[in-house]
Amino acid sequence: KKPSAILNVNHFYDPLVSQLQFMNKEGLLRDENLAMLIVSEDMTDLFHLIENYTPPTLEKWLTEDKS
Repeated sequence: KKPSAILNVNHFYDPLVSQLQFMNKEGLLRDENLAMLIVSEDMTDLFHLIENYTPPTLEKWLTEDKS
């Protein structure tokens, strides 16, 4: 339930972020999981976003009755 954070200096990680957004659009990555990614070009902004992060409510995808 902890976020992943990317400091996207000079848009270096734009292709990765675009790929994750595409995977979400195609149904390969849930909205809740994509929401756990924090991306910013500014270090101060990134720290602020991390400090104020609230994890989404995630449903377990595998339970004893589904295994």
